[in-house]
Amino acid sequence: MLRLVSPAVRIEPGLLRAVRLLLPAAQADAGTELDAWQHPAVIGAAAAGATLDPQSAARLRADFADEPPELQRQVLALLRVWRKHAPQELWFEEILSLAPRSRALLPAAGDLELAERFFRQLSQQARAVLPGGVPGAALAWYRRCERRLPEHAWSAGGVGEALQRLSWAVHAQEPGYQPPPGFDPAFAPAGAVRHLELCQSADCLEVTLVGGMTAGRAGRSLLGRIESGSGLVQVLPLDDLPPWADRRGTDAYGDWIEFSVPDPTGSRVVQRLRWIAPGTFLMGSPEDEPGRYSDEGPRHQVTIGDGFWLFDTPCTQALWTAVMGANPSGFQSPGRPVEQVSWEDVQGFIARLNGLVPGLDLTLPTEAQWEYACRAGTDSALYTGPIEILGERNAPALDPIAWYGGNSGVGFELANGWDSSEWKEQQYPNPKSGTHPVGEKQPNPWGLYDMLGNVYEWVEDHWHDDYSSAPTDGSAWLDAAGAARVVRGGSWLNVARFCRCASRSRVAPAVRVDDLGFRCARVQVREPGGQEGAGGSGADFGGSEPLRLDSAAPAAVTLPDAPAVEVRTERAILTLRRTPRPAWASAMGRDRFGLWAEIAIAPDAGGQPVIQRLRWCPPGRFLMGSPDDEPGRRRAEGPRHPVTLGAGYWLFDTPCTQALWEALMGENPSTFKTPDRPVEGASWEDAQSFVAALNRRLAHLGDADERFVLPSESRWEYACRAGSDAALYTGPIEILGDANAPALDPIAWYGGNSNVDFELDNGLERSWLKDLQYPGGKAGIHPVKGKRPNDWGFYDMLGNVWEWLEDAWHDGYDGAPPDGSAWPSDDAGAGRVIRGGSWDGNARDCRCACRGQDAPGSRYGLLGFRCARVQVSEPVGPAAERAGPAAARPAVADQAGRRQVRRAEPEPAGLWGRLKGWFGGSESP
Repeated sequence: MLRLVSPAVRIEPGLLRAVRLLLPAAQADAGTELDAWQHPAVIGAAAAGATLDPQSAARLRADFADEPPELQRQVLALLRVWRKHAPQELWFEEILSLAPRSRALLPAAGDLELAERFFRQLSQQARAVLPGGVPGAALAWYRRCERRLPEHAWSAGGVGEALQRLSWAVHAQEPGYQPPPGFDPAFAPAGAVRHLELCQSADCLEVTLVGGMTAGRAGRSLLGRIESGSGLVQVLPLDDLPPWADRRGTDAYGDWIEFSVPDPTGSRVVQRLRWIAPGTFLMGSPEDEPGRYSDEGPRHQVTIGDGFWLFDTPCTQALWTAVMGANPSGFQSPGRPVEQVSWEDVQGFIARLNGLVPGLDLTLPTEAQWEYACRAGTDSALYTGPIEILGERNAPALDPIAWYGGNSGVGFELANGWDSSEWKEQQYPNPKSGTHPVGEKQPNPWGLYDMLGNVYEWVEDHWHDDYSSAPTDGSAWLDAAGAARVVRGGSWLNVARFCRCASRSRVAPAVRVDDLGFRCARVQVREPGGQEGAGGSGADFGGSEPLRLDSAAPAAVTLPDAPAVEVRTERAILTLRRTPRPAWASAMGRDRFGLWAEIAIAPDAGGQPVIQRLRWCPPGRFLMGSPDDEPGRRRAEGPRHPVTLGAGYWLFDTPCTQALWEALMGENPSTFKTPDRPVEGASWEDAQSFVAALNRRLAHLGDADERFVLPSESRWEYACRAGSDAALYTGPIEILGDANAPALDPIAWYGGNSNVDFELDNGLERSWLKDLQYPGGKAGIHPVKGKRPNDWGFYDMLGNVWEWLEDAWHDGYDGAPPDGSAWPSDDAGAGRVIRGGSWDGNARDCRCACRGQDAPGSRYGLLGFRCARVQVSEPVGPAAERAGPAAARPAVADQAGRRQVRRAEPEPAGLWGRLKGWFGGSESP
């Protein structure tokens, strides 16, 4: 009976009876209706109507297509009559839900055309003026409809095309949107972002649209993910450098490239540029920003359509002198920024440098390009967050990132500094001030130094008093020759308000002063014939033919025979390197999850080495945190925000085992003792001691730029999600009770199932939990790899033990690093982040976004960790020395037994910020 009514999206009691009456009395009676109404597949069985659960509906509709054609025609004709007085979209959805051979039996042939026209019009309305063009009720209905539609509906001729275009129109701007199954990239509107997955299969590189019909990655291993707007992807040997470049590479900030010119001494002056990918940002400042001027508005959206290279520092005196033969600067030393140069002088420098290095094709950045690069994906007054101006030259938030009038006397050593003794309200009063060598302050998230302070920087644009009628495409805003030019960034002698991302000033193009410099840009474009140019628009794909991803099927290319490969789109550059087995690895290989390596740690007391496998996490971008409507969500998991990991890293595929801990540390603090279980009873400080010992053990085998660390919170969540955007890496979570979430059972040992097959004598009863998925019995930690791994091959990321991370605790993500780095705290005793949930926790604890905290000295039987191997010693400046290893944290006195206080209650207001619960703030878990 249910098979016959399965084409109905909504099953009314009268419809059920009418379909039953189509059957002979010997086959169905009133009891048949009752049986159907009470069937487990029927959900929401209200008096007005019921629905079928999606899995059952798909199966029953397939069975319906096997019924005799004449019976199918009768049912569909009856359903069409029944829908005569219902909203038309209900009938159209039912048409699209039919199997193709059932659709051919529709009583009115024109209905399919009407459904196609309806969805096409809805799509056009959405693309034109969403959300105003689509009535709210229709939009809400469509969001429900698209979740119910079967996969074949999305590829059914004109209707499928209309649905795919509608999906893009409704969702493309939503963070983390994944296209529907079988999505054809050709239907994406111009400028839409495609998320592409790169996999290796034998000696081929395959590029696939994420969310397309990929049928998993059988026989292929993941290399990385990249974004594209055009669907064009180019694969180039990395040793095929542009003729103007000396070398290039990737680090924690992203991609860089270098050129050099000879100086008068016979040496060469090297200048590094950073890749700035295309994107959209809000230019200008909000009206309530401290220090704002009216010329910084109106705030408006700007889309940078072409990626570009940008000097990572202002032009130095060394580079200027090498090109021009003389140094006009007032504060002379080679590593300081050149100053006393007019806009016209800079044009002469650029022309001469482009002549010295053919193909370099430098320009000044436009004002929009400069602010986009300065903000580096942020939206606040500074690229590190908001600004608080305590006095004219006193804004403490500037101190770590900029030389400005409040601190430019600190460490200033030249004899000809400006007399700054009379400057008002200096953060650090000093008698002399001036410029400082470039790269001494913290860079922004894209690796650009001195974007704020040190020297003002000339840009290409003419001055306008505000942004009314300003270009929205990132191009220069030009009027007439001789007009004042824009300068950006503030300088060493300025008050604090001038050193904000949105601050702008004007200077006549012939003016030379000792706080005015510049940095150069190189916009990469493709000109006819595929050659690079210096202007225009479009992506730079060099001289070779790019891959064109025109459908959901993978596009493939043989990997070049080169030590490294560069994968380019117009939005990003991803570098893939042929890597031999690292010296620290005892073995290395590939499987369906991707690249793996192993370390072998021999116990000091002798015996067989303990093997620990690590998995490679490729560079990529993901949404960190949880949406507001995720079941079990806690406030500290927001705001949800994009994080870009510019460099890949290795991560233990399991929590650190007791066997590995004992081999390295010589003892075992765990409560639930077996070698294959995760180590527990180790504090954050103990974990740091383990990491330091591991680095010492393998120091003679490793790269000086790499080190084992506790992963940052961003790296942990990125690896846990493994490309997923749901509550679990296998999909959504339904929490039926305190410790009852069936979706967790295949992947995690949590409070609801940790009694299953638990064999040790010292298990616990879980009396602190209720609504258990599997009641009764004692429970505890289980051996690693007892549950299914995620798509990148990581086991026990959820459940079993909470895992210590490097980060200090913060109550939410406001101000969180967008580059995947650890988030420290000025408070040495601050709580440390733990992630993943554990064997004794609620179901809500075991979600990809769930985060907790504990004191760094805490030890008890549900806290463990896993290690990452990362590049940790990037230079802090162009000429900075490499950082040494972090000092090991001292261990603290052991705490016996299981921790009794499991969650903090809401704290009295007087203790705010001093006592912290696991989940922070005053939220009751």
